[in-house]
Amino acid sequence: MAGLASLTAALQSLGPLRVVVLRQALARPRRDERRALRLTASFALVREIELHVGGVALVAARSVLSVGASRGAWRAVRGLGHRSLGSLLFADPAVSRSVLVFGRPPARTARQRPDASGPGFGSRRQHPARRSVFVRQGQGLLVMERFLPALLEQLASDRAASASLARASMTAPDSAPRRKRPVS
Repeated sequence: MAGLASLTAALQSLGPLRVVVLRQALARPRRDERRALRLTASFALVREIELHVGGVALVAARSVLSVGASRGAWRAVRGLGHRSLGSLLFADPAVSRSVLVFGRPPARTARQRPDASGPGFGSRRQHPARRSVFVRQGQGLLVMERFLPALLEQLASDRAASASLARASMTAPDSAPRRKRPVS
């Protein structure tokens, strides 16, 4: 994981971080998620959260892993509760990460919840996003993060925060080419 910073750690530099769990359940992964993880099963463990700083949602994230991985190499994900996934991913030297793929997921892929005023998965807007696959013991965990308007506003107004978060969230490993395409 050398050279990659944690988005969670960068957000913590802005203030106390709170993880709001929107959903963690067995669900049908989207076609692109099944492809990225090479899943054949119709259900996977899906975790959707928002990362809040100062009571404001800055990032909405969706993690997908096979049921087998959630009982094997990634079983710790099941017990995260309100802790960030980053605390697990970046603490384990056995975890490797694929190249980051950047884009704007189509609004149609956002999970709709009753509170459609929420900024993350309840929104119909397209937000800049990135995704990558983390691998531990040969088992993949797909992580997609949407950068919400409040984070983009924070970056525009605070140069120090912008530099810290840019290193953590918008850079790919030096050894891997950066790819820009739609994240679906």
